[in-house]
Amino acid sequence: MAQAQSKSFKIEDLRITIFDFIKKNDYWPNHIHTSESKSNHISVVSKGKILCHGHPEIEGRILELGQLIDWPVNKEHGFEALEDNSRLVNIVKQIIEGSDNPADYG
Repeated sequence: MAQAQSKSFKIEDLRITIFDFIKKNDYWPNHIHTSESKSNHISVVSKGKILCHGHPEIEGRILELGQLIDWPVNKEHGFEALEDNSRLVNIVKQIIEGSDNPADYG
C-alpha cells in the first residue's frame, strides 16, 4: 500500500488534480476543506473503483467509473483504490461564503 501519485494543473479558473492509484489499496489520506479555505472539490472516477473514507456520511461509499461526488465543506474524506490502476480526478471549485447553492459557485 502506497500513497497515490498526484499531478495538478490549471485551466483558466479551474484547478484539476489527477490521482493515480497504481496498486489496489493505494490511498490518498483523509483531509478536510473548511469554509475558511473558500474552496472544495468534485471527484470523478475515470478508471477503476475508489472507496471513500472519512465522515460517516461517506465512509464506505464506493465510486466506480464515471461516478462523481460533490464533497460538502467541513466533511473529512480520503480515498482508497479497490483495483489496480484506478484514477480519480478532482476539480476544485470556489465557494462563495454563506452559500449552499451550487449555482453560486464561481
